[in-house]
Amino acid sequence: MGRVRTTAAALLALAFLSAAAQAEPYRALNRAEVPSLILDKVKDWALGLSEVQAVEDYMRDTEAWTPRFKAAAGAAGAAFGYFEGGAGSFNVGAWNVSLEASGQQLQRALSRRNGRLLGIGLGRPDKGWSAEAVLGLRDGRFLSQSVNVAYKIRY
Repeated sequence: MGRVRTTAAALLALAFLSAAAQAEPYRALNRAEVPSLILDKVKDWALGLSEVQAVEDYMRDTEAWTPRFKAAAGAAGAAFGYFEGGAGSFNVGAWNVSLEASGQQLQRALSRRNGRLLGIGLGRPDKGWSAEAVLGLRDGRFLSQSVNVAYKIRY
């Protein structure tokens, strides 16, 4: 059974390699390289499709976005932010505020009364200083898991 699986995987890899438009010089591959090689070839193939190009053009043309598309993108972003978390920053006047959080991690920390809540940062890029803190809970009490204050001298 293992030999059949190995042979099938090798044939599949050869089929994808032979379908590639650009020939690469021969070299021996180890077994760990085959999945990433196949995924790279499939990605290169998919990027050349007109359907993928149309989606990319639509995503770049923000004037064409409908309210329904914006709502769907917001819902997908909120779901991704809840499960995977995210990090981002935005400007408020001259201040730069950064936030790193995961909804699932936040809910877990609140229900257990222990764990990391979020990371938050505040800075003034024009003045060269920034401060960041990671906040968490321990036995239901807020604590700072780490604090970082930085100042960059510009000369």
